[in-house]
Amino acid sequence: MALIYISIGVVAAALVFLAVYAVKLMKSSRQTMENLNRTTQLMQAEMNDVTNQTALLNEKTEYLKYDLYNKKQNVTSVGEAVKELKSTTTELLRTFKK
Repeated sequence: MALIYISIGVVAAALVFLAVYAVKLMKSSRQTMENLNRTTQLMQAEMNDVTNQTALLNEKTEYLKYDLYNKKQNVTSVGEAVKELKSTTTELLRTFKK
């Protein structure tokens, strides 16, 4: 009979030990999950910032392309005007020589 009581005592001690260990594990995992959630939120905020910066960079790149195109057109226009001025000046000099 003593063997049964000892066995019941060992099983009860094992259950108490298991319960204590489970509670400690839950507390530890809860803190770990909170840390993981905080880290995930920080990473999400950083990703949002990177996304916003990328969009801003794309917008600036498009503006620079547009501005460069306009300036190229202006330089081309000036070059054509200079050619036209040269031909007009040449014709004007010919008419004065006659």
